Amino acid sequence: VAAAQQAVWPESVFYFTPLKSINGSVAGRFGVFDISGALSVHDGAMTIALAPDSAAMSSLTGRTAGGRIEGAAKLTAETGGVGLDAKFKIADADLAALGSKSSGRATLEFAAGGKGQSPAGIIATMTGTGSVDLKDAVFAGPAPQTVSAAANQVIEAKTSGDPEAIQTGITMALQTSLAAFGSRTVKFTVADGTAKVEPVSIENSEGRAQATVTADLMAMRLDSQWQVTGNVKPLPPAVDVGQDRLGAGCHDDEIEAGDRAIAAHDHAHRVAADRQGQGFFPFSSVARNNSRGHCASCDDSTRIVVPVCPFADCYAK
Repeated sequence: VAAAQQAVWPESVFYFTPLKSINGSVAGRFGVFDISGALSVHDGAMTIALAPDSAAMSSLTGRTAGGRIEGAAKLTAETGGVGLDAKFKIADADLAALGSKSSGRATLEFAAGGKGQSPAGIIATMTGTGSVDLKDAVFAGPAPQTVSAAANQVIEAKTSGDPEAIQTGITMALQTSLAAFGSRTVKFTVADGTAKVEPVSIENSEGRAQATVTADLMAMRLDSQWQVTGNVKPLPPAVDVGQDRLGAGCHDDEIEAGDRAIAAHDHAHRVAADRQGQGFFPFSSVARNNSRGHCASCDDSTRIVVPVCPFADCYAK
């Protein structure tokens, strides 16, 4: 039986009875303030004001995620639960806190509220809005150049055309892929304990990528969905090997035989070029002159109808 996931937010019910006869405030400093199991503030200070039906944190300052945090929050006893109003700002946070492959800086601001009988209950009903200012932001993700490079590998026959081999190649490429979002401002909304960031797009000469990010505040977990379109290199233009190229005296059966021989010749060159890590120049992509053609790989001429390269080092021999 799988072990239950440890709750991030406490489920203990708020209890305001001890505050019925208390009015006052207290200010202090701290080394570590553990807001939840996944979020903490270091080297900070706060001021807390207590009243019979409320507890307010009028100021909070400190360091978190490599940046600075400041904010305020108030809990108020209400019929059926406790209400929360909160406003926070995290300035100049280090995006590497999200993962070793991420880099850049970010400033986050949000205001939110909720109602529940426990901290977990409030987070589950939380609603609000916010924004994130990114600066030179880079995240681990499928960039357009990663997809276009994988596609070009297949088109140029540098990888096997087998679907499983293609999928494996793309998966391996994505493990090191980085998506550069640069500097921009993105907005997000919070509803029912989930923050949703507006779609963010990257466009360059290699293609286009769009990311949709959601944050489960209950589990303090980020999820993202990506749509990526990669641009591929254009295929070489088709070469007409009809009678107008071969000459009026070439018969249809000779043309067909020549096409088959050309295909076999090109295949031999491709296999040999792959083995030796060399570039491949298709015989059939070079312009013909009447009944003779030019083999770019062998650097010599050969007849189209019977394309056997006379060059001594021809791969097709």
